[in-house]
Amino acid sequence: GAGVRWVVAWGCCCRWWAWGGCARVSAVSRRRAVGVWRRARVMAGRQSELTKAQADLYRALRIDAALPLVWHLLGGVCHLRGDVVGAAAAYREAIRIKSDDPKPYNNLGNILKDLGNVDEAIAAFRKAIELDPKLVAPRIGLGEGLKAQDRLKEAIEVFRDAYGIVHKFAAECPLA
Repeated sequence: GAGVRWVVAWGCCCRWWAWGGCARVSAVSRRRAVGVWRRARVMAGRQSELTKAQADLYRALRIDAALPLVWHLLGGVCHLRGDVVGAAAAYREAIRIKSDDPKPYNNLGNILKDLGNVDEAIAAFRKAIELDPKLVAPRIGLGEGLKAQDRLKEAIEVFRDAYGIVHKFAAECPLA
């Protein structure tokens, strides 16, 4: 439908969330916020324009703070700029707004793991896997977290699961 957009962000395809649930924001404001978000997404792909991208994302959030993908992208930009605390806060806000998307959980898990909060990171990775069992990235993060806690048998099992998913996908791929 009109509210669904396919975008390329951070090198992977992800589905733009259907609009819904925010009656307080006019359609014009929402279109403006999406336009600002699109420009920021393009700039975020260029390292030299991360500051501009971050400013545009904050501008989009001033127009409509209920857009989870804007928060998600802001988390990525903050992370690229070295602001891991800001990135974690942005991913948490994306999760608060739309808790059924596994990508912010995975990214939050990576940030928490980098900050040394391995227990919280493992919980975030497990939630991402629960939401979409076919994803490989959260399994790898989970395996790394378990390995960091010297839970090697569990880590090996998780890595085997990740390999199995990749292997199955490759076998089923019509291009292979």
